[in-house]
Amino acid sequence: RAFVTWEALPTNDEARSFGEFWRWLSNVAARAKINGRTFRAYCYNELAENRWLLASADRFAGEPGIPTRAQVQEFIDSDAWVDMFRLVSDTFLCAKGKGLKTIAPVAGFHWRDPQASGENSMRWYRDAVGMDGEPVALDQRRRLLVYNEDDVRATKRLREWMTSTEVTEVPFIGDL
Repeated sequence: RAFVTWEALPTNDEARSFGEFWRWLSNVAARAKINGRTFRAYCYNELAENRWLLASADRFAGEPGIPTRAQVQEFIDSDAWVDMFRLVSDTFLCAKGKGLKTIAPVAGFHWRDPQASGENSMRWYRDAVGMDGEPVALDQRRRLLVYNEDDVRATKRLREWMTSTEVTEVPFIGDL
């Protein structure tokens, strides 16, 4: 599910998008609780995500659907917020780095776009919103949505892999 604005940032429409995201996330968590289930939201690198969540709560305070800073802090401090980067760091020795683009292929995930990278996504974004007076590149909007979806799917695949029997194929450090 995408939560997006195609207005060049910063924009007030970002508040709408963030509010929609927060309501959706809160509803999923509430439905899980009502049905006697647990709820976890997984990210890859909570430092970046926490900074964005808190900054959005601060910038858009009082706008419809925007949580308070305290609500966001309560969420990120809870066991419902799981940082896969931290779990990878605590679990594996990663000689070639611990970035999602490095680790997820080990778990069998591959991005659909062969040029997928954080740096390229920033360039695609600039094209998608027509920054610097350039015409809007609609094809880059789709590319960004696919890229972001793949990041989410990569995080999910990594989580599944780390709790599967497949991970037993990774050698222990003492065996190296």
